[in-house]
Amino acid sequence: DWSSDVCSSDLYIPNVFSPNGDGINDLFKIYSEDQKILKVNYLRVFDRWGNMTYEEKGFTINGTQKGWDGVFQAKLMNPAVFVYDIQVELQDGSTVKFTGDLTLTH
Repeated sequence: DWSSDVCSSDLYIPNVFSPNGDGINDLFKIYSEDQKILKVNYLRVFDRWGNMTYEEKGFTINGTQKGWDGVFQAKLMNPAVFVYDIQVELQDGSTVKFTGDLTLTH
């Protein structure tokens, strides 16, 4: 469901990150300067087999958000393509979903 009030340009979702400890793009997290977005209901990341490798719920963008460091079950994942599923809540109470691919590199 795409809302006429928010579009993909209102939300920056990186499509690649490198959790290698160099301080550059070490976390997968989302960004927005749009005041229409009240909060993120969930941000989920899945591997190619459909296993959820990361989930964060009920946070504000650029606020309490932590971000995925590429670790699943105490191990740094190998380079691969993952799928993200994100739902944001707008100021008016409506929700918008975003899905796409994310590449983990080292």
